[in-house]
Amino acid sequence: LKDELFWTGPYGFRYLPTIGKDVWDGELTKADVVIFKGDLNYRKLTYDQKWPVSTPFAAALGPIATDANAPAIVALRTSKCDTITGVAPERAEALFNEREDWMYSGLYGVIQLSPGRWSESI
Repeated sequence: LKDELFWTGPYGFRYLPTIGKDVWDGELTKADVVIFKGDLNYRKLTYDQKWPVSTPFAAALGPIATDANAPAIVALRTSKCDTITGVAPERAEALFNEREDWMYSGLYGVIQLSPGRWSESI
């Protein structure tokens, strides 16, 4: 384990290759896959923006998905706010019809993958 202030700082994870360069270059790009769990980490991954729900997860990640050395990133999350990506428009419509607060009720969740440098292999 390594103590790194970036993880508890105010920055979204899209800043890992720049402000969090020590973590990005020193640890994360050496991994094949990095798993993030939880609503707050998901929001930091997607820059806590109100994306159109159909925005691809990898697009919302920005540079940590497109960097040539990017690991695969998996997000496990119970949705507790209205930041969400990668949901097909038809599915989102059905969910809104079923339950208006589906994005922040804590009753729904997502498991999402950005393949990173493995995009050609998947």
